[in-house]
Amino acid sequence: MEPLKIIFVGETQVGKTAIITQFTENRFEEEYVTTMNSDKIQKEVEISNGKQIKIEIWDTIGQIGYRAVNKIFMKSTKIAIIVYDITNQKTFDVLKEFYDQVNDVNGKENVMFVVVGNKSDLYEDQVVTKEAGEEYAKSIEALFFETSATDHECIENLFKDVIENYVKTKMPVVVNEPEKKDDNDSGKQDVPQKNPTISKENEKREGEGFKLDTNKKTKHNPKSCNCF
Repeated sequence: MEPLKIIFVGETQVGKTAIITQFTENRFEEEYVTTMNSDKIQKEVEISNGKQIKIEIWDTIGQIGYRAVNKIFMKSTKIAIIVYDITNQKTFDVLKEFYDQVNDVNGKENVMFVVVGNKSDLYEDQVVTKEAGEEYAKSIEALFFETSATDHECIENLFKDVIENYVKTKMPVVVNEPEKKDDNDSGKQDVPQKNPTISKENEKREGEGFKLDTNKKTKHNPKSCNCF
């Protein structure tokens, strides 16, 4: 199975690279370096049922002059994480531009969208309220998180919760069929039967497509992580 493709998009200096680095390398770069090339990192993530999910994380360029180039790397995206800086209103105001880009390339029905307000450690300078972030996320049927790449706040939850949500609602159910066995007495073979419950679940998903329940909040310790 191909890795689950996750792409990070957003204005420059919102912390896309810092979030990815914290998750993959458990460190924070104090010195800011502008991302000049789209890059990818592969990693395996264990979700709550013990299953290992291989993911491919793409970092993109936020500068205006390079945004058109990002479309090349958006193809086949399964999860799009749109990041803004909670201390910078402009980075929030352009979220729709990045949402539209991913949507145009892949189609809304094929992508899970996530809105992330980064730099929650700078809450004293916050200008984009959590409520504003939640409202926008709800308008595009996306999950919402507030994170801090500096303090590692909510970084682990961001990836694991999003991946688990995707696996539960978007990935097709795998039907395990029993192997054929020889019947020595009759000379016939048992015909494997599909699990009707699981098969119906797949049909239901195919018929309805993916729809995220944005009214349902993910439960977390509010003292350590604001994830909704």
